[in-house]
Amino acid sequence: MARRGVLDAPNGPLLTAVIDEPALRKAVGSHAVMAEQVRFLVGMAAHYKVTVLVLPDEAGAHPAADGAFTLFDFPRPEPGIVSIPTVVEALYVEDPAYFDRHTLVFDAVQNLALDPQGSLDLIGSIAAEHDKKA
Repeated sequence: MARRGVLDAPNGPLLTAVIDEPALRKAVGSHAVMAEQVRFLVGMAAHYKVTVLVLPDEAGAHPAADGAFTLFDFPRPEPGIVSIPTVVEALYVEDPAYFDRHTLVFDAVQNLALDPQGSLDLIGSIAAEHDKKA
């Protein structure tokens, strides 16, 4: 809950999340839990500092298919950081060239994703599918 409050701070960060469609469809726990989680994303997307985009299955293979990563971009001269989750911990890389390469990947994936409204429409339909299976 404290982490969510960071977004409300006047100087809080902007958050853009690109989520692969299969991650929304896979039932982790029960379908009822997934429906709730997916609807939570819709609520988060209503926050003025949050953008939620869905990378649809129709996009096919994409540059981020190797796995998830998070970019932390700071005002210059601070270096950006790439966070890569692993089974046991997250790796944090501060190398500018590494950050730049991941920024290119993120930009490419954003361009393949649905626009914000299309993403929310798809998320809503996926929530309804989970409801039917619950």
